[in-house]
Amino acid sequence: MFIYQKIRFLANHKNKWDEWMLSQIATMETGNEIMPPWVMFPGEDVGWRQGYQEAWLHEVWLPFWWRLLPGEREIYINKWNIPAYWRVRISNYTK
Repeated sequence: MFIYQKIRFLANHKNKWDEWMLSQIATMETGNEIMPPWVMFPGEDVGWRQGYQEAWLHEVWLPFWWRLLPGEREIYINKWNIPAYWRVRISNYTK
């Protein structure tokens, strides 16, 4: 099942979504790598305004991203083959 389809399924089953979101937060908090948004939600517009994708972005991925050092960020985005439009987008997410 594609991640996007999984998110849609979880959105329709709120308890499952909550469990998944908590597991993602726990993964991030233990220092493990989080898949990037361009992998989690392929083909999605980068201009999310609300919903599950945005909650995941702000509660899970951005805290993970901000914890990385500049050199680690470059390794991470090269590992995950970042699309050009996401490279521009995440340049705005520096802290």
